[in-house]
Amino acid sequence: MAIGIGLALAAGPTGRWTPLVLLVPLGTGAGLALAASLRDAHAGAALFGLSLCFPAVLTGQLFVLSLQAARLRRAHSLTDARHLDALAGGYRTWLVVAGTAAVLLAALTLRLIARHARAAGRDRGAAGRNGRRTAESAPAPEAG
Repeated sequence: MAIGIGLALAAGPTGRWTPLVLLVPLGTGAGLALAASLRDAHAGAALFGLSLCFPAVLTGQLFVLSLQAARLRRAHSLTDARHLDALAGGYRTWLVVAGTAAVLLAALTLRLIARHARAAGRDRGAAGRNGRRTAESAPAPEAG
């Protein structure tokens, strides 16, 4: 997915196959990320997650369109090249904003996971020093 975003930021409006070259890595990355995130989910939770994909894509498209409209208003002499440049510029701005937000959210998630793991380790250590058994080290109940 990162390859597709990098290609989209670097590519200019060249040939008719450019969108295909950009969308194949993006689609592959998005599909792999979706499959990995829904792998351990139950059917109801997975369907709920999938139902949120359409509103998320629609919201992103509305942001892109507003950025493109703003750039089109700022372009004074609207030749075909300037028109295409304004549309591509709005899309590139959205890619940078969305990519930055994704990186920041991933970093925040990793930080919260690390904090939770440290707190769980401290709780287990304190329980072990006090002579109490934790749920993980409790003996299994006997049948009968």
